[in-house]
Amino acid sequence: MADDSAEFSFDSTNNVGPDPGQGNPWQVYWQKKTWRFVATEEKTTMIFASNDDPNTEYSVAIDNVIVHDAGIYERLTGDLDWNDQCDMNDLAFLAYYWLEYCGWNDCDCYGADINGDGIVNFIDYALLAGNWLQGVISPVQCGLVLSSTEGGSVTEPGEGAYMYDCGAEVIVVATADNCNHFIAWTGTAVNADKVGDPCSSGTTVTVDGNYTLQANFAIDRFELDLSSTEGGSVTEPGEGTYMYDCGTEVIVIATADDCNNFVEWTGTAVDAGKVGDQFSPGTTVTVDDNYTVQANFAIEQHQLVLSSTEGGSVTEPGEGSYLYDCETEIIVVATTDNCNHFVAWTGTAVDAGKVGDPCSPGTTVTVDNDYTLQANFAADQYQLFLSSTEGGSVTVPGEGTYLYNCGAEVTVVATADDCNHFVAWTGTAVDAGKIGDPCSHSTTVTIDDNYTLQANFEMNPYSIVFENNLDTNPGWPTQGQWSFGEPNGAGGDLFGYPDPTSGYTGSNVFGVNLNGDYDTAIGGPYHLTAGPFDLSGIHEVELRFANWLNTDNPNYVVHKLEISVDASNWSTVWVHSGVDDITSNEWEALSYDISSIADDESSVCIRWGYEVTAERTYSYSGWNIDDIQLWGRALIQ
Repeated sequence: MADDSAEFSFDSTNNVGPDPGQGNPWQVYWQKKTWRFVATEEKTTMIFASNDDPNTEYSVAIDNVIVHDAGIYERLTGDLDWNDQCDMNDLAFLAYYWLEYCGWNDCDCYGADINGDGIVNFIDYALLAGNWLQGVISPVQCGLVLSSTEGGSVTEPGEGAYMYDCGAEVIVVATADNCNHFIAWTGTAVNADKVGDPCSSGTTVTVDGNYTLQANFAIDRFELDLSSTEGGSVTEPGEGTYMYDCGTEVIVIATADDCNNFVEWTGTAVDAGKVGDQFSPGTTVTVDDNYTVQANFAIEQHQLVLSSTEGGSVTEPGEGSYLYDCETEIIVVATTDNCNHFVAWTGTAVDAGKVGDPCSPGTTVTVDNDYTLQANFAADQYQLFLSSTEGGSVTVPGEGTYLYNCGAEVTVVATADDCNHFVAWTGTAVDAGKIGDPCSHSTTVTIDDNYTLQANFEMNPYSIVFENNLDTNPGWPTQGQWSFGEPNGAGGDLFGYPDPTSGYTGSNVFGVNLNGDYDTAIGGPYHLTAGPFDLSGIHEVELRFANWLNTDNPNYVVHKLEISVDASNWSTVWVHSGVDDITSNEWEALSYDISSIADDESSVCIRWGYEVTAERTYSYSGWNIDDIQLWGRALIQ
């Protein structure tokens, strides 16, 4: 019998019997391996040469397996001499095993235990004889070894060594793993043209010999198309179309240009949920199909907050918060209110040097970040020069040059000195109509330019503050021969002149004995007292009256004019002194300065008095007075 070989995978065994004719059994231990089977001339013996170790060979008997030129057969039960049939030789072998090993347990006696009860006995002999009589012979079988490369497997009938009746048509199915695809079948079955369609994952194999068949797989590869919108680019791995093995996790990075922002990734990879973070410029894409990914950018927009201080406003584009594309150059205009002027722009835009001319009310701002910009205004300021004439002063705010904001309404107060009064304001402020009331000592000035303003004063008029022409009796108290009435021109027969025949004005007077001379008897003083008079606020008080007096010299008769502010303590204003008498033949207007005592007094009394002080006094017509007046200048008009 010619040598034949094939590769198969068998489980290990630890009980291998001896060759026929050898009296002692032996054991060989071996692992599951692929072996090369070689049949020898002796049908009960085969040589196993390990592919793993070509120098190792074992001569063993394999139960129920026989190798022929035509293929591998399952040994017929009872075919002890391995000739593919039950015959007399097998009966002889059985008899030998029965005699040699009868009673052994757990041993099939190298196929002689026909019924498998562990004992070679007459029952096994009878069974073998039955097979002989029936002429049973094993069918011829062929081997098919199925395997696969990485990336899939043979799922029908499975992978490994299979025995089929020679000539059988076997369905084989190769199933790719995820992210892999079937390429083709290879092996001796393909070489022998026994595979229906080597390029189909599901096909048939005609098993008419011993064959090998391998399913070959390759990993899927897919395109990833990377692109970007204006405003940036995909910097890793770059833009374009890239090929990746299925399942590869690709890092992608989008980089924005200046003044732009990354917005998001879009494309079929995003739609399929294969992008780690759609909104992150650096993320990953899992490639398990052909995908597109686009980095989307948008130009940055920045906020410009425009405001102003009091005194004006930003009129272009207006005040508030505005959004502009990055690098936009904006025109800004600041407009002043009346009486104000623009000072400068301030804010973060100025600090960053983004304002064309911070000192110009109309300029530009380059918006490349969030900025604030404020238009600053200040009120116009003007000078007000305040002065006064003699007789008073400007007490509010004072005299001199003052600086005021335009539009300010300034209160001015002019205060007259004693015995003076305010007349009017004059100056350019009056000429321009900016004075509330030019005739009021307290008024306002509206400041919208440089102005002068002068307070003008005059002395209060010197005028009569009390007057009595004695047309009627005022009821003043009198003593001695003082009386009120119409003089009759009597007296003066011996000395001096007679009384008048009427008053200085009108008919009446106050006089001493209106019907003749005064009494020369020692006595007195006798007074005519006028008052009290309220001279509060009156300065420079002067007493005026009309006088007609005839009297002896003061050694005999004393005439005196006195004043008091309390009707108790009297001060002499005038007294007849010297050695001469006084004679009058007409009215005389007299005036006396009583300011030192009477000014600003509220209870002023004036009295005219006479007193006979010595004997042998000559008789005169005495005192006659009329038209009593008090003059003065009011402190305040």
